[in-house]
Amino acid sequence: MSSYIHQAFCITELVRNICQHLEDDRASLAVLARTSKAFHEPAVGSLWYRLPNLVPLVKCLPPDAWKVDYKTISLTRTLHPADWAAFLKYSALVRELGTYEGRWPKVLDVKLHDDVVIRLAGLRPTLVLFPNVENLNWLTIELEAEALQYLLSMIGDRLKTMFIRHWPGGEKAERLLIDCLPLIASRSSTLRELWITPGTADPRASIAFSSFVSNLATIHTLEANAISITAEAAVALCGLPTLRRLSVWLADGAKWPSGGNTRVTSTSLTRIELYTTRGTYSAFSRAVFLPNLEELILKINGDPDTVSELFNSIRRQCSPQALRYIDVDTEDWGRLSVASQRTTVVRSEDFRILFDFTEVTEFSFSAECRHALDDALFVSMAEAWPKLFTLSVSCAPYCAYDTLPTFRALIHLAVHVPKLYFLGIHFDAHSWKDFTDWDEEALKEAKEHETPRDEFFGELSRRASTSELRSLYVGTSPVEQPRTVAYILARIFPHLERVKADPIEDVEETVLRAHNRKRWHEVQRMLPLFGKLRLE
Repeated sequence: MSSYIHQAFCITELVRNICQHLEDDRASLAVLARTSKAFHEPAVGSLWYRLPNLVPLVKCLPPDAWKVDYKTISLTRTLHPADWAAFLKYSALVRELGTYEGRWPKVLDVKLHDDVVIRLAGLRPTLVLFPNVENLNWLTIELEAEALQYLLSMIGDRLKTMFIRHWPGGEKAERLLIDCLPLIASRSSTLRELWITPGTADPRASIAFSSFVSNLATIHTLEANAISITAEAAVALCGLPTLRRLSVWLADGAKWPSGGNTRVTSTSLTRIELYTTRGTYSAFSRAVFLPNLEELILKINGDPDTVSELFNSIRRQCSPQALRYIDVDTEDWGRLSVASQRTTVVRSEDFRILFDFTEVTEFSFSAECRHALDDALFVSMAEAWPKLFTLSVSCAPYCAYDTLPTFRALIHLAVHVPKLYFLGIHFDAHSWKDFTDWDEEALKEAKEHETPRDEFFGELSRRASTSELRSLYVGTSPVEQPRTVAYILARIFPHLERVKADPIEDVEETVLRAHNRKRWHEVQRMLPLFGKLRLE
C-alpha cells in the first residue's frame, strides 16, 4: 500500500490539487513544503499564491534591513543586489496581491510604513518585481495614495483584475489617481475587470478619465461611478463586444448622438449601473440600445420629473424578454421635508409601461418626491410579474405620500406572487379598521383587540395562504394595534420571519416616527407567536 501511495504522490497534478485544497491551512502547507521534494514546490506555490500585503515579502529581506515598531514595518538601510534573492524568488509566485482567504493574524497585525513601497521601487534590482500578478486589490493592501503609482510600476503585464475602492477624497488624492491612469492603461490588453471608486470627483477630471476608459478595448467589467464620463466615452464603452458589466457616472449636459443609424446596439452588456440625471438617462436611452440587458440599476440625481418619461426610457432601451432586475433610486440619503415640497408626484399609472417586462424577478423603486399609490398598482404588478422574488416600492423614509396602499395590496401579492421572498412597501397598516366593526369604547372596557372578519382577507378568507414571503420592510408605514397587525400578517404571510421598520434616526426624527417604530418592533415580537398558532 505504501508503494501505491508513493506512486500517487509522484503525480504532479494530484500533488498540486492537494496543495490548492489546503490554501486556507497555511500551517499544513508549510509542513508539506518541508516534507518531501514532491510537495515542496507545489506547497510553496500555494503559500505565496495570495498575499494580503507586502509584509511577508519585506520579511524575506535580510533581518538587519527591516524592523517592526508599533506594528509597522519599515526599512532600516539601503538594499544591495544580494539582499533581493529571497524576495524575488517568492514575489514571482504571487498571483493575487491584496487578496487573501482564511486568517492571517500575524501578517494583518503588521502594516507597511508609508515610504516602504516608494523605497522598494527606487532600490529594485529589476524593473518588474511582480511579473505574474493577475489580481490587485488596493483596499486590502492598506497603503497611502502616493504608493499606488510606485506599486503599479513594479507589476508585470499579466494584470487581469484591479480593485481601487474607497480611494480618499480631495484634490491631491484625485490628482494622484489621474496620474496612475496611464500605468493602468498600459495593461489594457490583459485587463478584464476594473473597479475604481474614489471618494470625491472634480469635474475637471472627467476629460482625462473619459479618455482613459475609451481605451479599455478588452474590458468586460468596469465599475467607475465617481468620476463622470462624456457621452462619447459612454457610447464607445457600450460598443465594445467584450463588455458585460458597466457602472459609470454619465456627465450631465453631454451631447448624445440621436436618430438614424447613429444608435449603438450592445449585445454583450448584461448589467449596467448608471449615476445620472433623468434627462441625461433619457438621452442615453436614445443613443444606446441594450437588447440583452438583464440587470438595470439607475441612481437618479435630483428631481426625477417626469417619472413616466424615466420609465419610458427604460422601455425604449431594454428588451422585455431579457430584463429581469430593475432598481431605480433617486437618492442614497434623501429628505422627507424635501420630498414633501416637490411638485413631482409618482402615480400608479406611471408604472404601466414597465409591465411589458414580463420576466422581472426583482424590482425596486424609490424617489425623493411625492407619491399617490394605491392597491391597484400592486394588483397590476402581481399580474404582470408572477415570477417576482423581491419587490420594493417607494418605502424609503424620504418618500412622501399623498395616498397609500392598504392590506389589500399585500393580500393580492400573497395570492398571485407566491414565490415572493422579500417585500418592501409603505402602506396604511391601520386601514383594516375600515373593513370591520370597530368600537373603541367597547375595546377600552373589554381591554381586548379587535380582529378583522374573514371577508377582510378576500381570496384568503376560505383558504390558507401559500405565500413564501420571509421578510417584510415597512419603512415608516403608519400602524396601530400591533397585536392585530401581527395576526393579519401571520395569516397573509404564514412563513413571515422578519418585519423591519425604518431603523434610521436622523435630523428629521419626530416623536411620532419614533413611536411608530416601537409599534412595528412590537409587531415583530409577536409575529412568531401568531405564526406558530396558525401552523398548529
